[in-house]
Amino acid sequence: MQNRIALRALTLLLVAQAAIALLRIAIVPLGFGVDEYWQFGVTRLMAAGCMRHAVGLPHAYNEQQSALGQAIRDTLLGRQVPPPYADPAHPEVSPCAYFWLHAKRGVAYYTWAALPIAVVNPVSDQLASFMSRTATLLLGLLMTVATYGITHELFPKRKLWAIGAAALTGFNQQLADLSTGTNADVGAACALGMLLWALASIHARGWSATRGVAAALALLACFTTKTSAWIGAPLAAIWLLAALPAALRRRALLSALAAVGVAMLALQPVDLLAPAHWFINNGALALRHRPLRSPQLTTSAHSGAVGMLATRNDNAEGLVRDDLMCAPDDLCERLYNDSADGIVQYLPESTVRQLRGKLVTVGGWVRAPRGAALQFPALEDQLGSTSAELPATGEWEFRARSMRIDPGAEHLAMVLHPGLAGNAVYDELVVAPGEFNPLVPPQFNSAAATSGSWDGVQFTNLLRNGSAEQRWPRIRFVRLQAYEPNQMLWGLLSWQRTSQVYLAELPAWIFSMYWSSFGGTQPGLTRLQLLPFAGLTLLALAGLLLALWRTRGTPERKHLLLLVGTCVVLWGVVFIRADVWPNRTQLLTFAGARYGLPATMPASILLAGGLLAILGRKQRRLVLAGVIVMLFIASTYILMRVQLPFIACPLEPKTQCMYGPA
Repeated sequence: MQNRIALRALTLLLVAQAAIALLRIAIVPLGFGVDEYWQFGVTRLMAAGCMRHAVGLPHAYNEQQSALGQAIRDTLLGRQVPPPYADPAHPEVSPCAYFWLHAKRGVAYYTWAALPIAVVNPVSDQLASFMSRTATLLLGLLMTVATYGITHELFPKRKLWAIGAAALTGFNQQLADLSTGTNADVGAACALGMLLWALASIHARGWSATRGVAAALALLACFTTKTSAWIGAPLAAIWLLAALPAALRRRALLSALAAVGVAMLALQPVDLLAPAHWFINNGALALRHRPLRSPQLTTSAHSGAVGMLATRNDNAEGLVRDDLMCAPDDLCERLYNDSADGIVQYLPESTVRQLRGKLVTVGGWVRAPRGAALQFPALEDQLGSTSAELPATGEWEFRARSMRIDPGAEHLAMVLHPGLAGNAVYDELVVAPGEFNPLVPPQFNSAAATSGSWDGVQFTNLLRNGSAEQRWPRIRFVRLQAYEPNQMLWGLLSWQRTSQVYLAELPAWIFSMYWSSFGGTQPGLTRLQLLPFAGLTLLALAGLLLALWRTRGTPERKHLLLLVGTCVVLWGVVFIRADVWPNRTQLLTFAGARYGLPATMPASILLAGGLLAILGRKQRRLVLAGVIVMLFIASTYILMRVQLPFIACPLEPKTQCMYGPA
């Protein structure tokens, strides 16, 4: 009887979730979601085209009949002419090779989202988008079912808990927004949900052939939807280890540690070839910067120390892949970068605030081909640089200049530009507060170039690692189809800037993203409106601690700890994929929007369990019903009164229509 009531409640939840989602699909314009232009282009032009071509049906994409064809094509490929596989003049060209090239790690999701488009072959972009979005919505609904299933397996007698967890997942604003667009992140999250459901079944009821096959298929889905779902492999190992008897688990852990130790000794996966605090520059302070991924180092004829090589990578197509970078000493490394244009180091924002309106002197040693125009020294803010381009002498030369920092400077960065012809090598770089003689090179107290004497005056170098003597560890063999642990590692090591943001942004990101964010980056509710959700969260966390205390020594405690560990692992992907931005307040925003979604399911289970644990038996049903109604109203309010005005806002940034000019 209780199971039947619970299933009816789950059905009502799914109907309510689908109703709001279909409304959002119908009224939110194509391209509003995270990367939706690109992902819809892959779905329609490549995946659907490949399936139709495979059975001999026409697949050409008629851009003239598409309101968004130009935007999709330009976003997807950066081209000004139709690609051959989408050109009506070339119906014989198969999109399959292009589909595999662009989406081989998400082939399962894109195939699923493209199925209805391949069958119907609609002319209208809007109809095609509705089809792919609806296919994605089904995955979002499946995540709600998976949350119910995981809770039911681990806590079979707690029916209210399962319903509450499903409600928190189904009305989660981040899931609602991403699952109503064309988005591979939903496919990855759904695959992980299916995997956790299968693992929970094994953990609760033991091994069987059916459960083993279900877990294997779910793990296969993780490897064919998106690289962010590859975290399913270590998750599966953790859950399966936890299901083993204690003695066998101990042996398995010792064997795994021994294997890792042997592999570390054999492969030596870590070296010290990354110049500390220096990052690849993409030519604009307003855009993303990647850390150096290869030894941008060369023996310096100036002082026998190590300098840094700045290389220009011009590419008419825009995005550069695996450019060959060679130093003068024939040190060549393949580098993955985004149209790199030299090297950059940002000063900590706390330092920038102290320098506003004051004089600083910036300089360093440089060597570039004779006659090559070189923009150095260049200390740039968000508006760019005022440094003039002067010809190089072909030998090591010291250059310096004094400048007054703009009172409105938000960011300051030393940029090591490449020469317009050939490469440039830099060494002993300095940014010092005050005005110094530009004709006299400073004398540093040590090879680290942290302080010294400049024309008889003591100074402290505001640059970190100005001589490139300090190295950061670099993890080798980690370019696993877009995973970049080095990026997170170097972000942590650059703690003078990033630590402030982690402390300030992390709680806000987790809380706001979970309860009210839409569009991946825009919160839907004001701080005042979020107060009830803050109270609900604190109450649930207190209840979770109480539940852990009450269940000590029982299987339920073990299950709770497994879910806590699962959340930590899944949210850990966000930090691995964290972006290094000039504006530190965006460190986790886009990574959270893309990779934080899978943690919604275990987090919802924990929050629902904590909320129910702190209530008495008589209050649980009433409070749970109230929470579900509040979530439904909040989702509808965010869509109709916040998200739609944001979309229709004629101002830039659009947040002015939500919060005003401030």
